[in-house]
Amino acid sequence: MEITRELFVIPKNDQFILYAPLEGSAMQVGGGVIKYLQQVQSGEDPEKLNRDLFTQLRNQRVLVDKQRELPPITNEPFAPTSVTLLPTYACNLRCVYCYSLGGERVGKVMDKEIARSAIDLIIENALEKKVNSVNLGFHGGGEPLLEGNMPFLDFAVNYFRYQASLAGLRGSVGAVTNGVHNQKMLDWIVQNIDHLSLSIDGPQDIQDSQRPKYQGGKLVGSYSDVMNTLKFLEQTRDRQGKSYNYGMRATITDASVSRMSEIVEFFNSISKNKSFHLEPLFECGRCRTSQARAPKPEDYLRFMREAEIKAKELGVSIYYSGATLDKIGEEFCGACGRNFFITPDGDVTTCLEVCRKEDKHAGLFYIGGFDSENKKFDFNTSTITNLKQRKVSSMPHCENCFAKYNCSGDCLAKVVEQSGSLRDPSNNFRCGINQGLLLDRLSRELDANINKPLAQQINEPPTQTKSC
Repeated sequence: MEITRELFVIPKNDQFILYAPLEGSAMQVGGGVIKYLQQVQSGEDPEKLNRDLFTQLRNQRVLVDKQRELPPITNEPFAPTSVTLLPTYACNLRCVYCYSLGGERVGKVMDKEIARSAIDLIIENALEKKVNSVNLGFHGGGEPLLEGNMPFLDFAVNYFRYQASLAGLRGSVGAVTNGVHNQKMLDWIVQNIDHLSLSIDGPQDIQDSQRPKYQGGKLVGSYSDVMNTLKFLEQTRDRQGKSYNYGMRATITDASVSRMSEIVEFFNSISKNKSFHLEPLFECGRCRTSQARAPKPEDYLRFMREAEIKAKELGVSIYYSGATLDKIGEEFCGACGRNFFITPDGDVTTCLEVCRKEDKHAGLFYIGGFDSENKKFDFNTSTITNLKQRKVSSMPHCENCFAKYNCSGDCLAKVVEQSGSLRDPSNNFRCGINQGLLLDRLSRELDANINKPLAQQINEPPTQTKSC
């Protein structure tokens, strides 16, 4: 019996939190338990030292018979069963922070042959892997659900559903949108898209200043358009007669960070949803010319804490990608060699934030492309392997961080932009946010169970991280 190898001791007032992320447990203890563990570490028999404490620590998997092994890096070939299409770089908005410069250097709408081949590939992979479902998504790039994209969208969705049905597979279609649509497009969305993620940044002044519409050669507010879309979604039933499935995401800037509680309250007033996504801006893309700025980490942390209090009062929750107890893993997202995202030109990237060939990090995230002559995709196995090897356990800067398996090394695109390396988050401004919010959540879970035994398991053993 020995101490689990990934055990973090976090001071909390005059006590300590013992956090074993790979074992899925946490406990609040006094200094006596820390001294006990030091004695065990030095070689003393834990059961002889204190049988009752030994039993409780063993039950909470702080003391283990066998160390949990991390999953090895697999050499399986790239065989995705989901695909996300970026139909265009065109956009009807000019968001001040757009990572892809949507609406600039537009080019063409994706060729239908690219979509056809991608759908054929994921269905073929699903059958070979004996999985029972496939997924199709639309993202940007620009705004994927522009009315001008309708012929392409109709083709892709209908072909996907037909081929999935023919293969006996369940098929799901999702999309991300800026929410600026006419009624014809809204009707098409609810009839064809199973889940929609709606980008909206807050009350009218925030929305109009951060996400303006490009109309008649000038910038005007988009708030009324997005509110029309949201009201329509709230009143709509899906094909099964249930409330339409959509989510809401806000980008928090330096200008809006102090109003996060207000944003949560506003979202709750206009939506029946019980969870909202609030993500801090990362400066890239159009930020270089618009002067849009990221919130200071300490400000985001402070106002996120206030927003969580407000959310609890309202009976809703808020989500931030870097600090959650619901995910334990070594990979932040599918950018680590798993995502199959296709740009309008047929290039394959694993990261939505790197979706133009001229991006300086395209060499890291572009893993292949469409061969128009042979109607198939070619993949670069060495690039995929490099991304798969990006594990938080192999990142020296993260070695002693208690949040490492929750943030999983954090966002690849943000880390590489700040340090020049996929594996060096030493300059990552989100680290303090991740640690602060995770400690808050650990503390809340433990405080909520103050009358329970010495240790309280807070979540199940490690789960697989989800793709972006």
